[in-house]
Amino acid sequence: MPRKPKQLSPPELPQSLHKAGEWRGQWQRVNRWHSRLMAGSAAHREDFLCAFFQNCAFLPEWLRRDLPSGLRQGELEDLVKVHAELLLSQDIANATKHFALDDPKMPREFSAAREYVPAPVGGAASSVATVVLADGVKYDALALAGRCLEIWKSFLRERGL
Repeated sequence: MPRKPKQLSPPELPQSLHKAGEWRGQWQRVNRWHSRLMAGSAAHREDFLCAFFQNCAFLPEWLRRDLPSGLRQGELEDLVKVHAELLLSQDIANATKHFALDDPKMPREFSAAREYVPAPVGGAASSVATVVLADGVKYDALALAGRCLEIWKSFLRERGL
């Protein structure tokens, strides 16, 4: 039997900061987290990755709630379905928020890992990269975040948003 939605009392104030700007506010958060991720230190990279993917993965919900003109219902679902990067973004967001995935979007649950990157001969020090393994593919986590951002930018730009 489906659960009955809980009846909420009215909010404390008529507007809340997290809703300011509606879907555009969420899009700005996605971009800010990506900037922090790219500029941040290695010590903060994993935290910034989680925050980026959580904000990126939930952008469609914000767009659905405030459906802008030029965007048809169903386009968001279609976009996510055709891009493994966006499906993976949803899995990363849900797993980092809830610990485990109840409804994975990818065929297999992803794994995130640190990968040793040896120093080039005569070059700088070695480093560590964060990678995501999903459905037999290894993604550099920073490149994956960048690809998700580019997919959304292209989608929104094509619709004049």
